[in-house]
Amino acid sequence: MEKKELPPHPITLEGAEYIRTMTPNQKKLHLMAIQKLGSSYFVERAKGFLAWKASRKAQ
Repeated sequence: MEKKELPPHPITLEGAEYIRTMTPNQKKLHLMAIQKLGSSYFVERAKGFLAWKASRKAQ
């Protein structure tokens, strides 16, 4: 994972796994969020992450 794909603060292992499973469009939105929101962006609080996490628990 490239440095520019990560927010300026540490992320959890689960957050890193979610980033690896993103579609190209999700990845674009993720990168935009990092650029625009900076340290206010937490991937673990994003709706997409929460839905992904819930779907993993349901399996």
